[in-house]
Amino acid sequence: MPKPHALDFEAFPHNTVTTYQRTLCLACVADAFTKLLGIPAKKTVQEMKGYTPAIEELTGSALVRPYFTSAEDKPHCPYCDSSSRKHAVITTHSIEGGKATDAPRRKLIADLPTSQNQFLVLEGKSTHDEAFFTWLEKMARLDSEDEQWIRDVTKAFLERKMPREDWDQVFANIYMIRRSARLAEGWEVDARRLFLAPPLYWETVAIQYIVSRSHHGGGQTFEGRLTLQDLVNRLRHSGYLRYIGIATHNPGDVFEALMHHLAGGDGGVKMHYLVDRRDFLSKLKELKISEPKKAAPKKAPAKKVPAKKAAKKAVKKAVKKAVKKTPARKKK
Repeated sequence: MPKPHALDFEAFPHNTVTTYQRTLCLACVADAFTKLLGIPAKKTVQEMKGYTPAIEELTGSALVRPYFTSAEDKPHCPYCDSSSRKHAVITTHSIEGGKATDAPRRKLIADLPTSQNQFLVLEGKSTHDEAFFTWLEKMARLDSEDEQWIRDVTKAFLERKMPREDWDQVFANIYMIRRSARLAEGWEVDARRLFLAPPLYWETVAIQYIVSRSHHGGGQTFEGRLTLQDLVNRLRHSGYLRYIGIATHNPGDVFEALMHHLAGGDGGVKMHYLVDRRDFLSKLKELKISEPKKAAPKKAPAKKVPAKKAAKKAVKKAVKKAVKKTPARKKK
């Protein structure tokens, strides 16, 4: 069976869409309806079609039955050992809300097929910190052995900070990134070199340090390999910490405040979740569900008779039997 066509997110700024994939065991769900609840097979299919999963089930790191992940081509369910024919892949695209994503998101949703509820659109709220940490997790997956990873992280951060700029075109024509001595803010390209204003440059150094901490021998930045104390000292001596209003001196407190600032500060972010159910609906059509077994009818319990009445009945029965067995006397 051909795989469903992937959705086109080219119109979205880079790193504003995060994709999650979960494998759902249809056999586990069907067993819960038929064997545990005793629901007929036809109604079970209807209930499964209309089910709306929670956002945590689709995007959370902790997976519980009937969801699981597997790198195998034809995996078996870790709960009921069913084959891949009874598994459906549910793909969820998390779109970070904002001015840069609102227009392409509305257009994408308007163009989706709706005849069979192939897609669900869910909404949720997140904080700037949570959205930032999700982005950092994606950056941490970059290959640290690749010499270009610092450049890629820098480009990704600039895309996140200034999503309306065409950073693909900018980075296609540069070979060096430097701190500018004349810019107060923003950036410029000169002779195939990208110059960043000091505040923006030190933010990229901080991002490089944060991402590099997940690598073996972390701390790599444009300024070389740094410890946390080295990073804090350079940010303080450059005036960047004073520029963003961080006055504390403890390195741990500085790092925490810096992360909060880079994430966007206080406030919330609206998240939009686009759930692709095409594979789920296709596999559900082919799923064979056995009818629940009917329980044997229970016998009506015998009526309880009080002990005294039972004893009297037993005596009467015994007397009747004795009378019947005793032969009648013949008259002389």
